[in-house]
Amino acid sequence: MAERGSLLEGLGLVGLGAIEPVVIAAAAAEMPILLVGPHGTGKSLLLTRVAEALGLRWRHYNASLLSYDDLAGYPVPDGKGSLDWLRTPATIWGAEAVFLDEINRCRPDLQNKLFPIVHERMIQGIPLPDLRHRWAAMNPVSDDDDASPDLYRGAEPLDMALADRFPFVVEMPDWRKLTAETKERLLAADLVPVDPAAQAAFAAAVAETRERYRALVTVPDPVTVSYVRHLLHALDEAHLPLSARRGATLVRTIGAIRATGLTEPDDAALLALRAGLPQRATTVPISETVLMAAHKDALSVCRLSKDDPIFEVRALTDPFERTLRALTLTQLDPVFRTGVVADGFATIPAGARFALSYHAMENGLADGLHGAVAGQIAEAYARLVTPQGVNQKVAAHDGRYNAWQMVMRVVGGRRPSVATTLIENLLVSGWKDGSLANENDVRDLNVAWRHARTRLRALAPAKPAAGHRSASEAPVTAEAA
Repeated sequence: MAERGSLLEGLGLVGLGAIEPVVIAAAAAEMPILLVGPHGTGKSLLLTRVAEALGLRWRHYNASLLSYDDLAGYPVPDGKGSLDWLRTPATIWGAEAVFLDEINRCRPDLQNKLFPIVHERMIQGIPLPDLRHRWAAMNPVSDDDDASPDLYRGAEPLDMALADRFPFVVEMPDWRKLTAETKERLLAADLVPVDPAAQAAFAAAVAETRERYRALVTVPDPVTVSYVRHLLHALDEAHLPLSARRGATLVRTIGAIRATGLTEPDDAALLALRAGLPQRATTVPISETVLMAAHKDALSVCRLSKDDPIFEVRALTDPFERTLRALTLTQLDPVFRTGVVADGFATIPAGARFALSYHAMENGLADGLHGAVAGQIAEAYARLVTPQGVNQKVAAHDGRYNAWQMVMRVVGGRRPSVATTLIENLLVSGWKDGSLANENDVRDLNVAWRHARTRLRALAPAKPAAGHRSASEAPVTAEAA
């Protein structure tokens, strides 16, 4: 395999070394690719040179000016009682590759008609057997009226369903981030004709990659599959969710990039992730920090032995279960254990957090936790076991009065017990400090508390703490003013 970056540069495409493995992978695996970048970043030139190097019959359409007749031709009688299409050199019939430029500037109804071409290689329900490559390009979009002038006011976010049908959604390299030497080579590239030998080398690299890719996808790599599973979970927790279908696509795109031989396995996974987010075609912000954290987290987990307790904890997708397991496994590294508990407490509802805190303190599970997390558990426990007294006058039209009535409905009529004491103390203290400002707050806290307590009792009932005084023993009254 030629040196990384040399294949595209041989085609007169300078400064694209970072995405070269993706371009070759997409061509070899015949997966649709969507290029996203400002004008002048070489999107059209890149796909033109690739098509020429591979010797493809291809069509280049400006989607902003496109009508469906331009693609399919005009329907005409076929002499047999049905219709055929009047085909011209400009229609899609017989094309081996199609390039849909400015795809996010075409009408929504036309985008819907492009969907089967990209996803199924069909038009009007008719297969396109010659069509192997589906390419598209668009300018960046933003929903911010004060966005940088580099963005395009006329560009619309691509429909998410259509964007999700492009396995590769590639951000073009930024001119401003290229080295001075690379910039000068890029500026002079148009003066040098493309060498047929370079075209042949590129075509050979694509053919070699295709053979390796076919071998790789025959038996999916279990480490890659595990990586993607954990990656989807990490991205979901970071509020950048991907569908299960997208996860299956990532398994294939990682294999395709690995098949190029231009990257290390870990780098192939990261490159496939960066080039595999349909959100790049929308206004959803993508944080490089989030991507790197999710990538590293998924890599570290998928390489752990399944007998490793860290693997056990991280494999749990439910925040409550994962937090409880981290609390229970006191032999875990304290930093890791504290981090899991902190993340869990930031995710689960308040009622469940109080239930877990009580369970941890009653069963000695808070030992070894660091700093603020240990303090948070101790503070929650103190609120639960400290008798609460309140004597306030509240206006009947005040929302806090309705909240108090809900508190009384929750705890009223319960027989004295540790459980009654805990929920009374929790609700009364929350009402006093203003965190329970209305009926819904009280209801949500109580539901989450009860649900969590039920789950905990199914595992092992917490030991009752000695000396608890029921909130009903403290002066607790609220009168309508």
